[in-house]
Amino acid sequence: MNKIWRDEVAFAISAAKLKNESIYLDDHIIAEEILGYLVKRLEGVLETCLNVEAGRCMTWWKHEECLSLQKILFDITEDPKYMTQEMINEYNWNKL
Repeated sequence: MNKIWRDEVAFAISAAKLKNESIYLDDHIIAEEILGYLVKRLEGVLETCLNVEAGRCMTWWKHEECLSLQKILFDITEDPKYMTQEMINEYNWNKL
């Protein structure tokens, strides 16, 4: 495991314990913290594309990597800022 990622996830869980004022966290809270951390890391990777605006690559039809990252982010968050229906259709078509 990547030590940096492991430590950052552990820090996020520790912060959640402080926020919830309990060392005993519901599994859903832990999962949310881990997924939130993962979303931030994936958004950071997506932002390396010079064509990204507001969480979406403006040339997604040419950038399979961006489209794949956006699909992962959409699957995790269900936030439509990452994918339109047209993008989902194109992603599904490319995976056939």
